[in-house]
Formats: sequence, structure tokens, C-alpha cells
Amino acid sequence: MSWRHLPAQWLATIYVASVSMLLFFWIGRVLGPAGFGQYNVALTWAAFLGLLLDAGYKTLIFRHETGGLAAGEMVRRAFGHLGIMLFIGLAACFFLWPAAGWLPLGVLAYVAANTLANFYSAYLKGHGRFQDEAKWQVGCRSVSALIIVALLIMVPSIGGIFFAWAIALLVWLSRKGTWLSGHPPVVSHEWAQYRPVLAFLIIDVSTTIYFRIDVILLDRLDVAAAEIGQYSLAYKVLEGIALLMTPVAQIFFREMRLSWLSGQRLTNQVVLFLGASALLAGLLTLVTFLFGEGVVVSLLGESYRGMGQVLPWLMLSLCFVLPNAFLTQLALATEREWFYAGAAMLAAGVNIALNMMLIPGHGIFGATWATIVTEGVLMLALLLVMKKRR
Repeated sequence: MSWRHLPAQWLATIYVASVSMLLFFWIGRVLGPAGFGQYNVALTWAAFLGLLLDAGYKTLIFRHETGGLAAGEMVRRAFGHLGIMLFIGLAACFFLWPAAGWLPLGVLAYVAANTLANFYSAYLKGHGRFQDEAKWQVGCRSVSALIIVALLIMVPSIGGIFFAWAIALLVWLSRKGTWLSGHPPVVSHEWAQYRPVLAFLIIDVSTTIYFRIDVILLDRLDVAAAEIGQYSLAYKVLEGIALLMTPVAQIFFREMRLSWLSGQRLTNQVVLFLGASALLAGLLTLVTFLFGEGVVVSLLGESYRGMGQVLPWLMLSLCFVLPNAFLTQLALATEREWFYAGAAMLAAGVNIALNMMLIPGHGIFGATWATIVTEGVLMLALLLVMKKRR
């Protein structure tokens, strides 16, 4: 059973989340609210670029290695796709954005290195090596944090953060030279092999839209950079909490995948996880409403007081975010990615519409309310799909 590896995964996740949150808090202090807002806009564009370089291969590697289907073949396809997209990205940086400076190249370097690291992580989890994957994540986060901090002390530059991140990941990946060389890249010309890739790409694009488009729209709709920085940091807290559930959700994925392949019934396990996650989300939301403002001001200072007001409302979305983590993993484990893709596109459309309606009049609070409704719509759609196909 993979659940015996949960303590190691949790410890690694807590460590990674803690270091990441401290790093983001420190970057926020160094850059200030306005600079931190600009950094998060660049980070949001990096997330969209990451979709094209990954194209769902991370999940496909996890699923294929778990089921023992053509082991290693999906890794080679992923490498081939990454090489093609990296070449296109470099050409775009030199020919389409020559006046943008080093920032686009830094973002591309970071995204490529991070995608490669995620492929190896998925490979380990697919083979049930969750303890090795935990060590891998701890090493990645430690090396990258040290290099980013060292560079920011010398030169506080947004572009430098991305280059430092890329260098750190490549240094850590160099330890896995045997694995990299053992999977020479291939490019397939058969459409059937790209059908699941297209589904995962639609899922990734849709989910990234409703996770990231709010920051872009806040910037485009002339919300003050300081407010964007406050909202971005509040959203990082939400992401940090969701990150703590990632080990449970991914082990849940592997167990559901193995159970589904063997023909076992999944209903009781799914109901248990959904109920527990909803209860945990409710408790976290209540604590944030009671103590969020004081904690934020004490950690970050008076300039981030507005974040303490929006954070409790953003935490309310956890009541949908955490159960959705298990529903989405269930859909992927049982090869219902096209149903999930439809639900994700619906949620993305709702999110864009609500953000366009609410941000002009309500600013970061409008973006927060749009997030809550979007997660609720996604949960309802996934429940309907799973009920119909149980």
C-alpha cells in the first residue's frame, strides 16, 4: 500500500510549503507590494508557458508508470515534446520579443527546467517510490531557495529570480544523468497517441486560466499594483494550504488507479475522502476569519493590512478546493480526462465572466468572489460526471 509513504510525503510537502511561503514573504518584503505584484504577473505568464511545455505529459507519465503500460515510452515522448517546444520558445524570445530584455529568457529557462523536474517526480510516483520523490522535492526546494536568496541579496531583480530558479533546478537535475540519458526523446506521428495529450492540455489550460487569469485581469483593469501584491500573497497562502493536500491526493490517485484497473468498487473510499476534506476546509476557514488579520499584519507589516481583509474570504473557497483535489484525481485515475476537460472549460468560462463583471467595481474582493463561485461550479460538474459514470 502506498499510504505507508504518506508521512514522508507530508514531511517533504510541509518543508517545501514552509520554505516556499517564507521565500515568497521575503521576496514580497524585498520587492515591496508594487514589485511583488509585477513579479506575480511574470509568474502567471510562466504558468501559462508551462502548460505548453508540459502538455499533460506529467500526469500521463504518472498514470502509465502506475499501470505498467509501455513503461518508459511516455517519458521519451515527453522529452521529445519538451525539446520541440523549447526550440520554439527560444525562437520566439529572439525574434518576437527582442526588446523585452532578459526576462522572457529567464522565464523560459525556469519553466523548461521545472517541467523536466516534474517529469522525474511523476516517474518516481508512478513506480510507488514516494519516499525517493519526497527527498527529490526537498532537494529541489532547498537548492533553489538558497540560490534565489543569494542572488536577491546581491541584485534584487525580477528576471534574476527566474534565472536563479532555473540554474538551481538544472544543478539538481544533473544528479539524474543516467535517467535522462536512458530515455532518448522520440516524436510520434500517430494522432491516437496525442488524443489524451490534447485532453490534458485542455484541462491544464482551463485550470490555469481560472487559477491565474485573475491576476492578469487585475493588472489589465488598472487595479493598483500594491493591491495586486496583497491579493497575490493571499492567494499564495491558499496555494500553500492546497499544497499540503497534494501528497494525499496523489497517493489517492495511485490507489484509485490500481483499484480501478483491478475492477474494485471505489464509492466508499471516495465519499470518505470528500467528507474529510470538506470538514478540514471548514475548520481552516473559521480560523482564518478569526485570526487572519492579526497574523498578516504581524508578519508583513501595515502595508499588507488589506490582505488580512481579503484572505478570510479567499479561504472560503477551500470548502470546494480540497474536495475538488480528490474528484479531479479520481477522474484522471479512471481515464475520464475528457469529462474533466469539459468541467474545467466550464469553470474557466465562469471565472473569466465573473472576474470581468466583479473586478471593475470591487477590485481584489471581486476576484476573490469569482474564485469561490468557480470552484463551486467545478465541484458540481465533477460530482455530476462521477454520479453518472460511477
